[in-house]
Amino acid sequence: MNSFSVNRNYTYNASDLAQFQANPGRIDLLRALGDSISRAFVNSPGSYTTLIPVKIYGGISHQLTPTLAAGAMTRTEIYDRHVMPTLSFMLHYTPVPAVSASLSYTIMNSKFNQVGAGLVLGNRIAQVYFITDNIILRWQKDLQSSYFWPYNARMFSLRFGINLLFGCHEKEEKKHPHANDKDDCPAYR
Repeated sequence: MNSFSVNRNYTYNASDLAQFQANPGRIDLLRALGDSISRAFVNSPGSYTTLIPVKIYGGISHQLTPTLAAGAMTRTEIYDRHVMPTLSFMLHYTPVPAVSASLSYTIMNSKFNQVGAGLVLGNRIAQVYFITDNIILRWQKDLQSSYFWPYNARMFSLRFGINLLFGCHEKEEKKHPHANDKDDCPAYR
């Protein structure tokens, strides 16, 4: 979130424009406007200080079964003496190694209706993912037709992409059974 404020007024009235209509070739309107506006800001105050937002993250996850994990994450942003907390709960299901799906529920901006979902297809080399963070839950029927429309939806976000994964794999870990440190992996040397 960013905020800007200006403590000056600038007025360009009709009498100023009349001189450009009387002598259209002698004075360039855009240059005169630019010069006048830039003069309004030349005497602006000196240095100023502004704080950048502070973001604090925390999370925890637990493997419930070999294919199902649950987790929670909190994100707190502090900006301009305002605290904006967010809390997300997540379930992650991996039925086979190349397919995984997730479901999330987020409490954010005093709203309790933000449900998200994701799907990842791929292996340890490349993955294709599709995610959304605000599935529309409430729908209303149009009285004039038989269509349903989102009820009071403010946003919907759908993202997709490709992940390319680099680094050590289980094969290299099996070659060195006593290596517990990631420094033993060629990718980290």
